Amino acid sequence: MITWMQKHKKYLVVTIWVSTIAFVGAGFVGWGAYDMNTSRAKSVAKVGSRNISISQFQQKYSTMYEYYLSASNGKFNQEQAEQMGLDKVVLQRLIQDNVMLNYADELGLGISDEEIILALMVDPSFMVDGKFDKAKYENSLKQARISPKDYEKNLADSLLLDKLFNALKIDANSKDLDMLASSYFMEDRLSLEI
Repeated sequence: MITWMQKHKKYLVVTIWVSTIAFVGAGFVGWGAYDMNTSRAKSVAKVGSRNISISQFQQKYSTMYEYYLSASNGKFNQEQAEQMGLDKVVLQRLIQDNVMLNYADELGLGISDEEIILALMVDPSFMVDGKFDKAKYENSLKQARISPKDYEKNLADSLLLDKLFNALKIDANSKDLDMLASSYFMEDRLSLEI
């Protein structure tokens, strides 16, 4: 090795620099200092083919927090939210929703732009004098710090969940209930003699 270094000393400095740069670069990528996956930085979790974004998590968290705050007449605080694990509850609910959305994708269900527009047009929170008001829509989203793109994506997801649940809702008849009851209340009888 030393003989090779003495023989090729004019290339030695270049070889050492290239090796050092390769080692440092591999360290950054391998040890997580630089992440090549940009979607991971924008999402909390990935469920199937769908990502749960940080903004979705924050919106759902604030919605749940407001719900508990109003249910407790303003006595709910951040400490109680941490004690009950509200962040875990929100994440679990988002994961369940995304499992169902993945199932809807597998079934080929989808939401068209027309369905989103129709849902926006009939939403009473965006109406003025019984008609959809674009300015009110934009101002409401601006006050809530939600981009129209994110709001419409969340709306499409909720419409898709509604469509899936309506497709899966099948009324049970009396025979179905009898079969369920008989399998639930079935018992084995056993007698032993010694």
